Amino acid sequence: MSISIGGRAQTGPMQTVGGVKGSRLYDSAFMRDWPTIYANELAKDESLADPIFDSWSTLATQRFGITVNGMNAYRRGDKTETPLHFMYESSDCRMFWSPEMFPDQTALWNRVAEIAFDGRKDNVFTSKYCVEGSTKNPTSFSGGLKQGEIGPQTPPKEAFPRYSGWIINGTTITEDLLPKHDSFGPGTLSDGSSSESSETTVNAAALKSFNDYCAAYTGDAWLLKLMCKAVK
Repeated sequence: MSISIGGRAQTGPMQTVGGVKGSRLYDSAFMRDWPTIYANELAKDESLADPIFDSWSTLATQRFGITVNGMNAYRRGDKTETPLHFMYESSDCRMFWSPEMFPDQTALWNRVAEIAFDGRKDNVFTSKYCVEGSTKNPTSFSGGLKQGEIGPQTPPKEAFPRYSGWIINGTTITEDLLPKHDSFGPGTLSDGSSSESSETTVNAAALKSFNDYCAAYTGDAWLLKLMCKAVK
């Protein structure tokens, strides 16, 4: 069972793992060494030749701090053999941060222990500190999930961002005022600029520079072409 903390200022469930649920991740520094590693292995055994390195480019990893999932992880007993990073899995309880947790880490763990051991009946957390709607999700153990199952893979409506109540520079934000697939959060505008109250900013000049580079690129470096498609 799992307890997650934080997330948007709204009720509802939260996924157990916020990143890619792979079993081996490679950072950009490691990927820049791949050509050297490949050459060393190739010198030992020519049968290890891989055409992927014929057009390998480290430009994308130099411009972006990225991490790549290099090995999939699977749920034991899952007959569909679906990699975990393609699966929606809710935690069994979600709680919010409180002020005393920031200067004192023990306050956080005391709250987790209180939820896990005192605020629990069988496999369901009943603590008042669990955010409304964050328990008994059908993709969690508290929702009855069994080993080898994956649960419904349509995320609940409560898992998506809701902007009701946000006020940016005196303007009440509604869904119609923000991009439908806005990954930058309230206050970030669709043209890449950002309002003063937003914590996230987008470097529009750098993004345009990279898009211009992509438009003129005629090579065959697969990772670079993938990055170009991703930022369009």
